[in-house]
Amino acid sequence: MAEQKNPYAAPSAPVADFHPPQERGAFIKEGQVVPAGQGWDWWRHGFAIFRARPWMWVLIVLVMGGVFLAAAAIVGTLGMAITRSPVDTVMLFGLLVIAMYIVAPIFSGGLMLAARAADEGDSPTVGHLFAGFNQAGGALAAVGVLLLVGYIVIGVIQFMLFGMGYTRGMAGNPATVLQHSALASLVSLALSIPLVMGSWFASCLIVFNGLSALDAIRASFLGCLKNIVPFLIYGLVGLGFGIALVVVLWVLALITLGLGVILMIPLALSIAPILLGSIYAGYRDIYTTQRS
Repeated sequence: MAEQKNPYAAPSAPVADFHPPQERGAFIKEGQVVPAGQGWDWWRHGFAIFRARPWMWVLIVLVMGGVFLAAAAIVGTLGMAITRSPVDTVMLFGLLVIAMYIVAPIFSGGLMLAARAADEGDSPTVGHLFAGFNQAGGALAAVGVLLLVGYIVIGVIQFMLFGMGYTRGMAGNPATVLQHSALASLVSLALSIPLVMGSWFASCLIVFNGLSALDAIRASFLGCLKNIVPFLIYGLVGLGFGIALVVVLWVLALITLGLGVILMIPLALSIAPILLGSIYAGYRDIYTTQRS
C-alpha cells in the first residue's frame, strides 16, 4: 500500500539533492608523509585548477605583472626626476627589489586563495590577488622580510668564502675564476634550499591556518623535509616538462621561421597558474586529511 503523504507537513527536498560544501579536512600542523607518486599528481592537479578557469588565470597573471611593471616605471621616473647620480638611481631600484621581496608572499597568499576557490568549483578573481593584504598582510610580509634576511646572509657568507679569492683570480688564470664561480654557485644553491623549503608552503599555512610567519616557515620546512621523495619526483617532472617545452618551441620557431616564438606568450602566462595550483595541491596533501 502506498504511503500517504501528510498534506500539512513542511515541504522537504530529497537528501540526494543536497550538496554540502567540499570537505577541507583537518589541519596537520607538522605535515604528513605522502606517497611518492603525489609528486606527479601535484602537477596534474595544478593543471586541472588552471584548466577550470584559464582566461581568468591569464588575466590575474597579467594584472600582477602590470602591478610590478608599474612600480618599476614609477621608481624609474622618480630616479630620473629627483636623483643626482646613477648611484642614487641604483639605490632606488635596490629599494624596489627589497619591497618586492616583502610583498611577494602577500600576493602569493592571495593567489593561494584563488587556487582554493578554483579547486572547490568557484571562479578565481582579480580580487583574490590582493586578498592577502586584508587577510594576513602582516604575517605574509614578515615571511618576505625573513627570507630577504636569509638571502642577505647567504650573500655575505658567499662573499666571505669566495669574494677575495675571486678578486685575486680576476688578474690570474681564467680557469681559476671559473672554478671559484662554479663552487660559489653550488654553495649558494645548497644554502638556498632550506629557504626555499621554508617558503614553499608558508603563504598557504598563513592564509588558510592562521600561523605566524616563523611557525609557517618552520612547518613548511618540516613538510618538505618529510616528503623529499615526492618533491624529487615533482622536480624531475617539472624539469622534464620544461625541457620538452623548450624543444617544442625551438622546433616550432625553426619550422615557422620564428613565428612560433609567439606561442611563448600564452605558455608563459599559463606556467605560473599551473605552478601555483601544484603548490596548493601539495599543501592540501601534506597538511590536511583531505587528499587529491
